[in-house]
Amino acid sequence: GHPRDFDNCVYHVFLCGGQFHRSDGTLIGSLERGIKSPDEGTVIFRGDAQNVAWPSDVHLFADGRPCVVYFVQKNSGGLKSADARAGQDHRNRYASWEDGKWHDHEIGHGGSRLYPGEDDYTGNICLDPRHLDAVYLSTNVDPINGLPLMSAADGQRHYEIFRGNTADDGQTWRFNSITQDSTFDNLR
Repeated sequence: GHPRDFDNCVYHVFLCGGQFHRSDGTLIGSLERGIKSPDEGTVIFRGDAQNVAWPSDVHLFADGRPCVVYFVQKNSGGLKSADARAGQDHRNRYASWEDGKWHDHEIGHGGSRLYPGEDDYTGNICLDPRHLDAVYLSTNVDPINGLPLMSAADGQRHYEIFRGNTADDGQTWRFNSITQDSTFDNLR
């Protein structure tokens, strides 16, 4: 469901030949039967009130293994949307299926909410579909240290686009700015 209504987790299932399967290939059931509960899928990230997840993108490696990027809103449990502290700390994450399990790592800081009332909406993140060791993300903070990005052009805080690259299946990341010192937000 929408993360404003649930302490979302991230699950994975796949559909093949009219049948749903868990990440390891275990049969769940037919398309007609459907998925009865998210827990029938394979958990990638277990959310809670202080770590609410929302998936952003999924692609397959050439060998058919899935790769997922998503973000987690941190430390806003119990806060009302009108509270200025709500939705101020999003983290981007990268998960890939290998050796029969999900390898899940934090990429870096994803910034704050886009606006009050939708504390889970961020600048967002996506995979480069041709190079799954690369992501593009929009954030209004430095993805490494979480400090606000202030534009030299107008002195305001703006969302900027970064390309992130990993050489170790998501354990560590390098970032290059695609946009910087903008006078507007670069989003989604």
